[in-house]
Amino acid sequence: MVDTTSLNIPGYRITRLLGQGGMAAVYLAIQESFERDVALKVLSPAMAVDEGFTERFIREAKIVSRLVHPNIVTVYDVGVADDHYYLSMEYVPGQDLKQARHQLDLPQRIQAVKDIALALDFAGKKGYVHRDVKPENIMLHAEDGRALLMDFGIARPTEVSMGMTQTGTAIGTPHYMSPEQARGKAVDGRADLYSLGVVLYLLLAGEVPFDADSAVAIGIKHVSEPIPRLPQELQVFQPLINTCLSKDPDHRYQSGNELIAALDALDEDQLASAAEVIKVRVEHFQPSIDTRATTLPSPAVDADTETQLATQVVVKDKTQAITADLNDRVDTIIEHGRTPLWSWLAAAGVAVAVVGAVAYHQKLPEHARLSLAADSSVELRKEIVQDKPPSDAQQFKPVNAASNEDIKTAFDNATAVVAEPETQDPSLVTEHKSVPEVQQAVAEQPQSDSDAVSAAPAITPPAKAATLEVQLDALAQQREQLNDDLSLAPALADNYRQLLGRHPQNADVREGLKSLRDFFSREVGQALEQRDVDRAQLLVDTASQAFPRLTQDPRFGRWQKRLHKAQQMQGQLQEAQAALAADKLSEAFTAFQKAKALEPNNPELNKGINKVTERYRAVAKKWLEQGQWRKAARAVEKGLALSPNDKTLKQFARDVKTLKRLDESLALAQKYQRAGKLIAPVGSNAVEQYRQVLSQRANHPIALRELEAIEQQQIAVAQSVQMNGELDHASRLVTESLAAFPQSARLLSLQQDIDKAIAEAYAATQPRVPKILVSNSSLSSIVDQAQPSLQVDRVIHVGFQFENFAADSSVVQAILFDGSRSLQIAQVPVIISGQDGVHFFRIERPVEGFGDGGYSIDLVLGEKRLTSTTFEVKNNASF
Repeated sequence: MVDTTSLNIPGYRITRLLGQGGMAAVYLAIQESFERDVALKVLSPAMAVDEGFTERFIREAKIVSRLVHPNIVTVYDVGVADDHYYLSMEYVPGQDLKQARHQLDLPQRIQAVKDIALALDFAGKKGYVHRDVKPENIMLHAEDGRALLMDFGIARPTEVSMGMTQTGTAIGTPHYMSPEQARGKAVDGRADLYSLGVVLYLLLAGEVPFDADSAVAIGIKHVSEPIPRLPQELQVFQPLINTCLSKDPDHRYQSGNELIAALDALDEDQLASAAEVIKVRVEHFQPSIDTRATTLPSPAVDADTETQLATQVVVKDKTQAITADLNDRVDTIIEHGRTPLWSWLAAAGVAVAVVGAVAYHQKLPEHARLSLAADSSVELRKEIVQDKPPSDAQQFKPVNAASNEDIKTAFDNATAVVAEPETQDPSLVTEHKSVPEVQQAVAEQPQSDSDAVSAAPAITPPAKAATLEVQLDALAQQREQLNDDLSLAPALADNYRQLLGRHPQNADVREGLKSLRDFFSREVGQALEQRDVDRAQLLVDTASQAFPRLTQDPRFGRWQKRLHKAQQMQGQLQEAQAALAADKLSEAFTAFQKAKALEPNNPELNKGINKVTERYRAVAKKWLEQGQWRKAARAVEKGLALSPNDKTLKQFARDVKTLKRLDESLALAQKYQRAGKLIAPVGSNAVEQYRQVLSQRANHPIALRELEAIEQQQIAVAQSVQMNGELDHASRLVTESLAAFPQSARLLSLQQDIDKAIAEAYAATQPRVPKILVSNSSLSSIVDQAQPSLQVDRVIHVGFQFENFAADSSVVQAILFDGSRSLQIAQVPVIISGQDGVHFFRIERPVEGFGDGGYSIDLVLGEKRLTSTTFEVKNNASF
């Protein structure tokens, strides 16, 4: 463990140790610039002395830092301080899935698998394979329960060859390793989905599908044994498990999204039953030591350690060596770059044994005995030499079944290493196979359905020192392999330089070295043109390793500048796409804006912008439909900032303006309504503004409702005033209301009622004669005397009741007409005293008298006729 008292990482304040392995220690620290908790991974000093490993550690950390996703632990920073190589990453409070799985109910377990499937889907689309998906590498966030995939330390771009790599990296954990990993074949994202399927099986069944006492046996089971069955109550998951754990990658789910879709499609009733089973299991769980599916520490293995490991397997009890070394030391396989040939093949032997894909029966010839390093133990060397060698005629022979004894024998034989005499130039060895090549050769052997163990070719001893022409041919062949394996370049350049040192004037050697430089110049340019940033970075890093002076070349500076810009662009695009995937539209908008400023015509940028624009269109449409024009306006504004010519967003912008005017009119109408300005004053009242709203949207529900309410309110007020006898006021209110609601039937009816009441009230205040009586004799009262006709000589007597006359006196004209009212016979002024009372007068015709016939009398005050009555004279009638 690194001493924290001497550990000083600028910008970080270490709090405490979180965990420690053979390769690194992880601390909880505070990143001072942001005042945030981070997990700080610091390489052990033993690993830091390996220059190749540290370079690769930094390079791959930079690559993984671009995998920004809600379900992937984010890498913040990588660097070196005081010879301490460190990695700063997101600190996730909580437990890993291995610790927490016993406490999770079924929906939580399924959601964890979905989360990791999302992470793998994202990484796979970026061209990365994790290669070590297991519960220990899955964290459950304590705050939101989200599952995060961590430890991308052994992730590779898909196009990089599988197997042990130049600078040494773990290639997987046996319990979770896919068959193609176990057999040393190239892998892609489907291998990670296989591992995730194992995790799902563990979460359901409580144990891994394939287990044994050694890593060798586990590997064989992954390759050859049928998929185990889940308990009956969990059979709803069996088809899904069968697909995940298919031996053939083509028969598995091809992406994380496919796995999520399959989980979503499971029958709900069956899931409910399965959930009850898991619930009972959770309730009865008692914590105990879990020894299954645990990855043991994977410390760095240097050359001496590898030698001791190989020797230990050769000279000690075979079963103990396999069990102890594989289970305790080789859960993950590690190889160091540019090691002597014997170390490469020793590691190859370990890899072949661990994956369990092949086993060999072999006995090596005398010249192929194990060659130990100069500083190896003399006693160990003696022990190996004392082992009696077989004859030269004996070769490797493939086996047809992977019995335990076969595997132990294969492991023993695979650790034996072929070496050339010390005079052989190790940089020019071309016939002997490296570890990846051995794995490839093993993997390419035929395999039947009944035999899960591949046949393997014999390892041929290397050739003797070759001529310059042969050496150049061999280097040319390696040069042709660069596209598939860039890790050959540094050694290839070294070999060319060694040849150039021995043959400084040879044009072919010079041309070979030049062609290698030209390869990088051409490939870097093409990678940058194709915007393949990861390959460009790998090419630039490899070129700087192969040609150290290249960093001083102006071309290298131009590469770095273009690469930096491309990496910035890729980082912004990844940030934007991750934000978009997490439904963080504003963050995606900002990231795409930054990316657009870097490279406006980038095709990936345009695709992403189209997706964001589409989202903004959908958001704007939703808010417009809900009448939320302010929110719609923000979505339209951001969408047009990215896609200024989008026709739909332009139409939405017009709709927003219309909705804004509508909203403003509505708000003003409600303001006037609250202030009591319902129908007046003109130009500033609620009715006019609501009518403005309806002119923009004919059936606006609020405007229609409030207009109806205002009309009803005006009618109620007018009726109340009418009932209080304020007829003139009521009449004015109705008149004003009819100006605002001219078609209102209720207001028109009310107006008629009020007019009638006003007329009646007016009439009741005017002078009037409610009763009049005509008689042929003197009157003392005006009690009705029903007389059909009168016998009149020359005088008639008239009496009438009067009301509301002037207080002092009034003159009423009594006008006598004939029956047809065509002839005025007489007019008599009648003087009335007082306001109310009864008055009597007479009309005389002293000469003419009253002839038989009809007559009419009008009483007129001023210009107004107060009353009129008729009577008939029948002087000759007999009574």
